[in-house]
Amino acid sequence: MDEDWLERIPALPGTYVLVLESAMQGDLTVGRFGTLPMTAGYYLYVGSAFGPGGLRARLGHHACPPARPHWHVDYLRRATRLAEVWFSTAPERLEAAWAECLGQLPAAEVPLPGFGARDRRGATHLFRFSRRPGQLETVLRIGEAPLQHTAC
Repeated sequence: MDEDWLERIPALPGTYVLVLESAMQGDLTVGRFGTLPMTAGYYLYVGSAFGPGGLRARLGHHACPPARPHWHVDYLRRATRLAEVWFSTAPERLEAAWAECLGQLPAAEVPLPGFGARDRRGATHLFRFSRRPGQLETVLRIGEAPLQHTAC
């Protein structure tokens, strides 16, 4: 992992996508939320960082799996490797739009409905892909410019 990747992330509010790689096969318990059936592949999680410290603080939290999980994605981080982060510092909350776009990609699977989307009934912020989705392809679908990325 590139040691200084987090320094390249602005301490500004924004929306992000975690590109997580997993080799795990089996069930992962996500607190009281449910069981996530894990298979090898890539999991993309859409989140936002509009609190203190912005993207840098939130992504710093996600960089290392916490001992005591706070969010659904914290449980997933224990079983995955952070491969890449895509983000935007646009002032609007783009989570819902990005999640909708990711869900429309032909190879997207929804491994656990409702994951990370407590505020949106019937939605999810987590998608699984058997192959790593190309950032350019996804950016064109999301339609948000500029979308930046960094390898972790």
